[in-house]
Amino acid sequence: MENFWIKFMVWTEYIIPIAIVAIFLIISIICSCIKAFKWNRKINWLKNHGYERYLSGVPSFGSGAFYSWKNEQTGKRVDERDLKWMSYSRLVNEMKG
Repeated sequence: MENFWIKFMVWTEYIIPIAIVAIFLIISIICSCIKAFKWNRKINWLKNHGYERYLSGVPSFGSGAFYSWKNEQTGKRVDERDLKWMSYSRLVNEMKG
């Protein structure tokens, strides 16, 4: 009975909490990688189709800046704040047609 109790205490106090933290850490790393992949895919598409990044505005107070992407030949532009929430297929459809 003591042997079972010791194993139970080790599992509940050390192994299970460490496993839960490790799972959350792995999930957050995977989510960050997916988000970076999606962002880089959008940016690479814009660069390959002649869009250039420029400073579109600064806030009236605080720090920071707002950037946009513009194609000089077509005159189309997209703000990075909108680009963040836009899907890749929607970006391609809006910027091409």
